[in-house]
Amino acid sequence: MKKFFSLFPKWTKGLLVGDFKQLLVFLILLFIFRPYNLGIDYITIWHLFFTGILLTAIFNCHHKPAVKIMALALGIPAFILNWWSLFELTEWLFIAGLFASLVFIVFSIVSLLSRVLLGKVTPDVLRGTICVYFMIGFAFTIGYTLLELVSPGAFVGLAEKAQLFPHGHYHSEMVYFSFITLLAIGYGDITPLGDVSQTLVVSEGLVGQFYIAIFVARVVAVYARRANDQPRPVKKE
Repeated sequence: MKKFFSLFPKWTKGLLVGDFKQLLVFLILLFIFRPYNLGIDYITIWHLFFTGILLTAIFNCHHKPAVKIMALALGIPAFILNWWSLFELTEWLFIAGLFASLVFIVFSIVSLLSRVLLGKVTPDVLRGTICVYFMIGFAFTIGYTLLELVSPGAFVGLAEKAQLFPHGHYHSEMVYFSFITLLAIGYGDITPLGDVSQTLVVSEGLVGQFYIAIFVARVVAVYARRANDQPRPVKKE
């Protein structure tokens, strides 16, 4: 197996063996370069970053072959539908791509959590913890976008809908709204209306706070305790 991995460039080894570095990079890029209605080229770049997340998330799922096969089976439809909806701007295709992406991301979150929980506390596990946090934000982003498409008016305060690329408009607005909700900032410029949207927003706020307070705090505490338990070198007089 080591000889097999030695055939690949150094940066690909982490991807193949399930390193969280590449996944974290793509998640950060997807967050920064959200589609701002700047044209088809910009939205294409966003789709490329999302494709990177699909690939790296599959490799970073639990090492059991059955889990990786399931992740691949869920990732392929999400990949096809997302790129298809980019070239054929129909609402039903966009909704199908969002739903497939949501299923894949939720599955990836559960799988990554099992890796982080069961694995030893290492810097790589801490990176995985951050990856899960980002993916939770993107999962709710897709959920909000689906809700607004299926039930227009579920959210008040959205910017005027773009005429050429309405799908990118929804993505951009909902990425912003999802992460300020996850971080419990809540500026109030976008407001949920109705039971379903309000329940989703409150749920994301609870998940974000509990994740930071319980899970991240636990991982960091264990890692710090492990570092303190290491024997310190004795100074020679």
